[in-house]
Amino acid sequence: MNSGACILDAFGHLKPKKQGGSPKTVLNSRTTELTQMGEKFPDSTLSEYCEYWRLSYNEAVS
Repeated sequence: MNSGACILDAFGHLKPKKQGGSPKTVLNSRTTELTQMGEKFPDSTLSEYCEYWRLSYNEAVS
């Protein structure tokens, strides 16, 4: 077990640390662009949205 993955509770028992969550994504700060893309292409598939994003913003998403 990784020594950094656990903490001691008040009784001296090892307890797992809480997970830190996932890292922020490229799209996290781009909600305006995502909303506009969805409004412009309401019938597109996820694959098509990813391709549009790659071509428009030169950022690969999946």
